[in-house]
Amino acid sequence: MEEKKFLGMPKKVCLGLSWLTLVIGIIALAVDHEKMNKEDKKQIVSVFVAFVLFFIFITITGIVQAILHIADVYAVDWLFTVLDLVAWLCLSLLPMIFAFVNEDFHCPIAFNIAGNFVKDGEEAKPEAKEEAPKEEAAPAEEEKKEE
Repeated sequence: MEEKKFLGMPKKVCLGLSWLTLVIGIIALAVDHEKMNKEDKKQIVSVFVAFVLFFIFITITGIVQAILHIADVYAVDWLFTVLDLVAWLCLSLLPMIFAFVNEDFHCPIAFNIAGNFVKDGEEAKPEAKEEAPKEEAAPAEEEKKEE
């Protein structure tokens, strides 16, 4: 059985690079979305969700640090730096390593949120509706004008 390839790379390499840089994930979704099943799309979208969650966390810790600096409390500065590094490790580095090793690892919160955004190809495409011929609509309008 042949391994899936996205952007000419094996699936695990593409997913691992998506965790390293979001650009690979964006390009893979744009170019090879027909080749991907729902699970593959959820994995790549979970990368985006995880990065958004990480930036929200970094913003919140930065605001708390700024408030503590205004209050001249510098003793817990190192704590926020450690929290930021641990968050980066858990949300970026570990999933990237697991993706390269081809282990199925999902950030639980990000993967569940990503499931809300990803739909199957058949569900996402609306059915084409047949339009009524314009010739039939025109005589009806002419009858109304005559009355």
